[in-house]
Amino acid sequence: MELQTPSRSEIPLRSFSVFGLHGDRDITIHFDAQTRIIVASNGMGKTSIINLLFHFLSRNFYRLAQYEFESIEASFGNGSVVKLLWSELESELPIFSKGELPPAARRVYERVDTEQLASLLEIFRSQRDFEILRRAPLFVYVRSSLGIPSTELHRALMLFDRSVKDNLFVGNAGAIARKQIEQAFPYELLFLPTYRRVEEDLSNLGLSVEDGAAKGINIINFGMSDVRKRFDTVLRSISESSLIFYQQMSGRMLDELMKGLSAETLDYQYISSPAVVEPLLKRFASSISSKTQSEVLTLTVSGRIKEAQYRPLAYFISRLVEIDRERQQAESYVVRFCDVVNGYLQDKAVEFNNETMTIKVMGLRNRKEISLEKLSSGEKQLISLFSQIYLSSNLNLAVLFDEPELSLSIDWQKKILSDILASDRCKFLLVATHSPFILDDELAKYAKPMLISIREGV
Repeated sequence: MELQTPSRSEIPLRSFSVFGLHGDRDITIHFDAQTRIIVASNGMGKTSIINLLFHFLSRNFYRLAQYEFESIEASFGNGSVVKLLWSELESELPIFSKGELPPAARRVYERVDTEQLASLLEIFRSQRDFEILRRAPLFVYVRSSLGIPSTELHRALMLFDRSVKDNLFVGNAGAIARKQIEQAFPYELLFLPTYRRVEEDLSNLGLSVEDGAAKGINIINFGMSDVRKRFDTVLRSISESSLIFYQQMSGRMLDELMKGLSAETLDYQYISSPAVVEPLLKRFASSISSKTQSEVLTLTVSGRIKEAQYRPLAYFISRLVEIDRERQQAESYVVRFCDVVNGYLQDKAVEFNNETMTIKVMGLRNRKEISLEKLSSGEKQLISLFSQIYLSSNLNLAVLFDEPELSLSIDWQKKILSDILASDRCKFLLVATHSPFILDDELAKYAKPMLISIREGV
């Protein structure tokens, strides 16, 4: 993997600074490439700053207010500089007078504490699909605690979120900053926190990890539900695009056949190659007799396919090749997803069947399908991560990865960052780690410490 050093103008974020973090330190990260790896020992604030950067870039300013700091300043590649004061964030959650809300929304507003409401709004913004949102752990917990239907909680969140967008309770500084960040950093954010953060999120709900599991609050399994939906979406998209192309090709074939076929109108480049024709015939094996497959392949190998009597057959096969190549292009990211994930798995594999249009995890020994929920936590994390990278419709991702060494095996740690970058979809990568041993030689050049200034006497 050869990483290209971008020009200064291609680097979306040039610096990010937090002043007065925890009351006693100023921290700055400089970016001289689209990839940046922070190496710092525990307790230096790397997890705090990567969380702050995530909330800042995702424009969830109400989550920023939960941290102790004086100000945040970011310099972007387009030349804009955004500065936020902590004192400006105090009004980042909705403040409504008694008559402004319908009864159900008021119940949510009055009985859900500030931190939970901020978290709910963050989840709502990142996941607009109601069927997935209603299974989110915090959504389930709050709905159950309040004893209200999912639809009522959803409507309340829509109202609160709309209030943010309409600037009903966000000051002018916040509105301007949001717009600046959106214009300067137009990437879809993918944040991979530590397992410790999952524990903290449950703790904020008054639950342990075990309690959460007992209540059906399983963050990893929720992610698997999201993965299954992503599988279905990409497979449906491939099928629909193939059908559209086939319809277009059918119309074109009619036009060409009406004009008559000649040797000059046929391109024998691909249909003269058994390496191209044989896989094509196998793909249509269920609808073509084995006798016909054998005869077509014999004509191809012998070169007789070019004879005048076989001109209609040659024409038809050439168009099938064209349709097949178009489909392979559409399937390429699914194939790459499977190849990358299978580089980590031991006794199982993710398999894509382009005839039945399915993606399944199969045991290599017994050839039985394995449910996504039966995978280990590390395997789930990998499949979730790479499905978001390869199978989402967004080609411009910004990945923030906090301490991969805490949740992945040593062998996986050494290759996962390279695989993320090799996807060509990751346009910005920030990793926080205390272990430089997870980096290969190519990535080591991006590893630098944060600039930390400790205030004396504070």
